[in-house]
Amino acid sequence: MVVSVARYLLDEAASGTTPTECADDENSNTLTIDYSSGDAVWVEPASNKRGLDFTRSPAQTDTAIAELADISTNGNVGSSLDSVTQASLLMVVTVENGSDLGARIFHIGTSSGNGDFGVIIQADGDVGVRWDNEGGGSGIEKVFTGPTWAGLQVIAVIIDTPNATAALRMRVFVDDSELTGTGADITQNVAIDAVNATNRSICIGNRPSQNRNIEGAIFYCELFTGILTATEITDSKTALLANNDADWQAGGGGGGLPAGSLSLMGVGI
Repeated sequence: MVVSVARYLLDEAASGTTPTECADDENSNTLTIDYSSGDAVWVEPASNKRGLDFTRSPAQTDTAIAELADISTNGNVGSSLDSVTQASLLMVVTVENGSDLGARIFHIGTSSGNGDFGVIIQADGDVGVRWDNEGGGSGIEKVFTGPTWAGLQVIAVIIDTPNATAALRMRVFVDDSELTGTGADITQNVAIDAVNATNRSICIGNRPSQNRNIEGAIFYCELFTGILTATEITDSKTALLANNDADWQAGGGGGGLPAGSLSLMGVGI
């Protein structure tokens, strides 16, 4: 069963840099915003579509971020994720440019580490997903061939390390179409190791060291334990593209993705 750990509607403003926090609509994992002299600003391109827009200089050293530091004593991120082998992430984004440094749209980990659970956009538009990779080799980063990034899109990341089929242990969908992964598959049953620690943060748009910010806007972010079903991936895409300033499915729920037993948008899953 999938359980929502944190849900950020990112609807605090339609413009400007006034709000100091991003509220967690699910629990108490409030993020503190650092706009970094205007490197992030609130936008509302259409009704029910507010979000936080990150810009970046050619030097790629901008420092805007929304962060909750020390997830072991704030909210429930650390305690919920500690030692889990299954997790899911939903984000509504517009991607303008990736980075050869690994621009973070989402990061759980230490200040300058690779991340316990991280999602990056590379310079070529490919999507990198890191799982238990905080120490730079203890876990894995797998790269997924990026889609055509254009306008508002929904990213779903599925981590299912107990899966007997190696290719199904880490998966990425954009607008409910599955991306093709390249490189080594994650080892079976790998859990996030020791994530419930004082030096771990949950971040949107950057990592805690504030030198990997994305260039693009983030409109919605929801973290789960467990794995989203094929139906939930499609339903969330439809609902969030219509309104990303509300819970896409009141009540949540559902089971996991059956290995190889369903088909989504013509792609065997």
